[in-house]
Amino acid sequence: PRDVAAAFAWVKKNIGTRGGDESRVFLVGHSSGAHLVALLGADGKYLEEFHLSKKSIAGVVPIGSLIVEFVNQH
Repeated sequence: PRDVAAAFAWVKKNIGTRGGDESRVFLVGHSSGAHLVALLGADGKYLEEFHLSKKSIAGVVPIGSLIVEFVNQH
């Protein structure tokens, strides 16, 4: 989770220099990545080291394999 928190903090800090809006950053992950982004969204302790809180996340989208399989079949 720390690596994901560090990456999120970097994006929040730098997105404005690339024309993005730091208030609209979502966390999206698939499979084990879904687990990691869900952890960050549920427990603010991972973001505290980077002086961020859960409120700094616009949203969390954890994607599981079952959804991917369903979409591939239809």
